[in-house]
Amino acid sequence: MSKRKMKIPEAFRGAYKAARAARWEITRTGTSHLKWTPPTGELPVFTPATPHGGRHSVENSLSQLRRAGLTW
Repeated sequence: MSKRKMKIPEAFRGAYKAARAARWEITRTGTSHLKWTPPTGELPVFTPATPHGGRHSVENSLSQLRRAGLTW
């Protein structure tokens, strides 16, 4: 199986870098969403893999990640 680099939307890149540094697991689901799993084993956060839905969709997703404990 080939290792392809996952494309992260620009709005999520800062959070992605912080999550990887904090040992979060980020995977792409079969429906092209991103699954952010904290290292603590808590419930994952699902975000869109594309920035469709406008600014509020992105802001809401970033807020969910903050509530799950991710800081950047």
